[in-house]
Amino acid sequence: MDENELIINKAQALSSMDNFSWITKDDLEELRIQEEKKFFQQQYKKNLTMKFELGTLGSHMLQLKEEQEDLRDKLKAKTARDHNNGYLFITVNPKVSTADVMFKEKLHKFEKSIIKFINRNFVEEAWAVIEQRGVASGEAGQGYHAHIELRRNLNYRPSDIIKGAKNTFKTYCDVKNPNLLNCQIHGEDFHKDKLEYIEGVKTGEGKDLKQIVDKTFREKNNLQVVYNAKKAELTETS
Repeated sequence: MDENELIINKAQALSSMDNFSWITKDDLEELRIQEEKKFFQQQYKKNLTMKFELGTLGSHMLQLKEEQEDLRDKLKAKTARDHNNGYLFITVNPKVSTADVMFKEKLHKFEKSIIKFINRNFVEEAWAVIEQRGVASGEAGQGYHAHIELRRNLNYRPSDIIKGAKNTFKTYCDVKNPNLLNCQIHGEDFHKDKLEYIEGVKTGEGKDLKQIVDKTFREKNNLQVVYNAKKAELTETS
């Protein structure tokens, strides 16, 4: 900017100030006091809000806060029921080879990933089982996979849990392939069926034989099965 432009800008600024020549010092002082009052009120309300959330405003306010939290939880539960999305049934099919010399080590790593996943904050309650597809003792361990039935923490969306599943199991399978990582969102009405499936209530050709091999497979590899386990009760196996 050259010297002439600076002179022009200063002249324009002075001219604009002349437009407010009707404002007196008393007017400005009154305006300042009014704005300070508004600012103080805004900040005081913020402080009150934070104290309310901390529960430090006395017993009556604490009771009101607890009632609000209870109502919010009930509204979330109602929304989940209305949309049939309070639960997810997740199946994970990792790439498996029983001939792999690292088979057992990879199996236990997979088990720990399952336990880590069901301990995430977005899970309120979870049930999990590791199965395999062999129907004879010589086939034990073939196509091992996991089923997880979970009740979600209603502070998280189903999409948050699916994203978490993809992040957790991306090293085991192609998580974009629904045949390898399958996530089904459902409501309370299907919860009992999913639990029965996890707990071994299965019918169909070869299912009985497979369940016998499942049991032998778990015992041989010291696998744990988690039934109706709440988050606080879940512990990582050694």
